[in-house]
Amino acid sequence: MQGTSDVHRQYPIPERPWVMHQTWERVLFAHWPVPVRLLQAKLPPAIELDTFDGQAWLSLVLLFVKDLHARWMPPIPGASAFAQANVRTYVVKAGRPGVWFFQLYASNPLAVALARRFFHLPYERAAIKTEHRADATQFALSRAHQEQPVQALTCNYQPNPPVFEATRGSVDAWLTDRYCVYTSYADRLYRADIHHTPWGLQRANAQWTNNTLFPRCEALTATPSILHFAACKRVHVWAPVEADSWTSSLKS
Repeated sequence: MQGTSDVHRQYPIPERPWVMHQTWERVLFAHWPVPVRLLQAKLPPAIELDTFDGQAWLSLVLLFVKDLHARWMPPIPGASAFAQANVRTYVVKAGRPGVWFFQLYASNPLAVALARRFFHLPYERAAIKTEHRADATQFALSRAHQEQPVQALTCNYQPNPPVFEATRGSVDAWLTDRYCVYTSYADRLYRADIHHTPWGLQRANAQWTNNTLFPRCEALTATPSILHFAACKRVHVWAPVEADSWTSSLKS
């Protein structure tokens, strides 16, 4: 599929068989520097916030998932392709850097239910409308839920050539070279590993007309400090494994 080399990774590819394949297209990474205290207070005690030169980062990632299917199974009709957005930060556990999702939004209800059930991820269903024109993408998301404020995003983005591979040790690599996702369930910490070839990145332009996906952080209303674009990436995902447990309640 994508080769088994792991020289670009921080730790080896899991020896266990992967369980799911996805293809990610038209990926936009938007990154904001935020205070350490803001993000650390939102994490469970079993995970450590990761920083780059002492700076914490919050990222919004927009993408299109295609060809999603379990190992040895064909794609499920109606659940294998959908638009997605996620709000994430960067964490580390036992020397394995990864990402922590504060929220994920997807337009497919079946994909949302499966991700919540089997990967313990905080997915929510949202109405997402997209439009592609040449190399430009328009992405509009809206989610209304009971008495909570409406969460919405409208963004237009396009890549800037050339394509490059991030230099190891650079902030570009630190923000994008992440090969596991941490999540929590029933007072336990889980890690789901992923693998793909190195990112072919481009700089990007983006125009924001609305963004209330993370209202507790005013930084996201400003222009992102760093933008990356990736045209396409094939990905393998491993089933979650328990990484730690704790007895205290999660921090609110």
